Amino acid sequence: MLVKKRQNLSSNDVMTMKQGLCFLNEDGEVMTASIFKPLLRTLLPAFADSAEEIYITYSRVIPGQISARYEKGRKVFALAVKANFSPADVFVRLRIIAGMSIVAEGHQTGKVVMRFNGHDFDVHVEVTTKETEEIIHFKCGNQLNHTRNQ
Repeated sequence: MLVKKRQNLSSNDVMTMKQGLCFLNEDGEVMTASIFKPLLRTLLPAFADSAEEIYITYSRVIPGQISARYEKGRKVFALAVKANFSPADVFVRLRIIAGMSIVAEGHQTGKVVMRFNGHDFDVHVEVTTKETEEIIHFKCGNQLNHTRNQ
């Protein structure tokens, strides 16, 4: 699998990123938990580029080994994992808001509601836990064209 790096962000991308990316609770209110900030900063470039799928993988045996990538079309792009990202803690909280069990075993699916660029949309989330690694998979599809509040 070929992983390409994105070029420098244009001024339009910077403006879009200032719009923000966040999780919403059941009442449609922005979740302000600081534990999600490094995750959201990691995901933001993928959402700005209308990613179809995003993967974050971290090792359960080698501390600090974490990687992130996204797919758009048939291309794969690397994502920079932001500082202070504690995947084990974030994944547990993400499981809760996605309606999954907090137990880290097997394969689980759920859904979260996110807001990007002023639009709310559903994102399907899969968490796969293996003996040596855990993978979180966000299935965004073409989320910017299929928002919940159009």
